[in-house]
Amino acid sequence: MKAVLPERPYPAQGMSPEAWLLHGEVQVVRLDELVGTQTKLSLEVLLGIREPQATDPLLHVVWWRGVTYLDNGHVRATRLLLQGEHTALARVIELDDEGKRR
Repeated sequence: MKAVLPERPYPAQGMSPEAWLLHGEVQVVRLDELVGTQTKLSLEVLLGIREPQATDPLLHVVWWRGVTYLDNGHVRATRLLLQGEHTALARVIELDDEGKRR
């Protein structure tokens, strides 16, 4: 990942998991261009001891002000990086400055 922030810098996008399935455009993203938006991961989930609560196998990515942020899927992205992967499938939305989808 390019960087990791302690929280999301972009406006709240208000998307439910179901909305991501409907509105997120599936794209291939480069993992080294993503900016993570949480600093802590569950080691139990990362190691596969406990399953994540995710309902979507794809990463959720927000493009805002020219930066690609990882909104959801930090454990999945970390697993891919540890496996030596450089890209991942993601559902991507673009937000304007007010947090509305473009």
